[in-house]
Amino acid sequence: TGLDPKRPALGSLNPERIYQVHYLLAEPGAAWSSRWGHSMLRVVICAPDRKVGPGCLLDIDHHLVLSFQPVVNDLTVSSWDGLTGGYPVRLFMLPMQRVVEGYTKIQLRSLRSYPLVLNRAELTTLIERAIELHWSYDGAYYFLSNNCVMETLRLLQSGTNRLEIRRGESITPSGLLTLLKSSGVLADLPLTERRQAQRHGYYFGSYLERYRLMF
Repeated sequence: TGLDPKRPALGSLNPERIYQVHYLLAEPGAAWSSRWGHSMLRVVICAPDRKVGPGCLLDIDHHLVLSFQPVVNDLTVSSWDGLTGGYPVRLFMLPMQRVVEGYTKIQLRSLRSYPLVLNRAELTTLIERAIELHWSYDGAYYFLSNNCVMETLRLLQSGTNRLEIRRGESITPSGLLTLLKSSGVLADLPLTERRQAQRHGYYFGSYLERYRLMF
C-alpha cells in the first residue's frame, strides 16, 4: 500500500471483512492527463470491531483503492510518452484516506463512489485477481488506448466474468460509468443530493470552494 510509515509495507486482507467494492470516479482536472477524470475501484473494508454492513462505508481508514497508474519518475509528465507507451502502468493498492486527501485537497477534484452489484463469490474473485495483478502486472500506458479506464474494465471483466461487460469498450471514465449502469453491474444511487451522499460516504467534495472562502 505504499511507503506510509503508519502502515506496514505488507498486510493481510480478509475477504469476509469486505462489505462492497465501488467504482470510484475522480472528476476531471485541469492537467491534460486528467481532463477526462480517473477510474478506480474502492474496496470497502470494515473496521475490526464493526459488523459487516452499511456502517462500514464510514470506516475510511480501513478502505483500499485499486488504481491503475503510469509510473512517472520525471518531475513533469511527458505528453509524448503518455501517447506512445513511454510509461509503465501498474496496479497500486492505496489507502482510501490518502486518495481522498490527494484529490480533494491537493488536486481540488471531487470523488464519486458507486457500489458494484456483486455476490460474495464475485467479490472474492475480483479481489484475488486484483492482488495477483498488483504483484505481477507491468504493462505499458497509452493515454488514448491503454489507460486507467481500459485497465479497470479488464480487471472487472476478468475478476467477475460478467457477460454484460465482457464485450464492453470505453475510453473515458464517464463512459465506463455509463457502461456499468446500463449493464446492471452498478447500483443506482441517489447521488443528486450531495450533502446526503457525502454524509453516507458516497461523495467526497473538492476543497476548492472552502479555499476560496478562506482566502
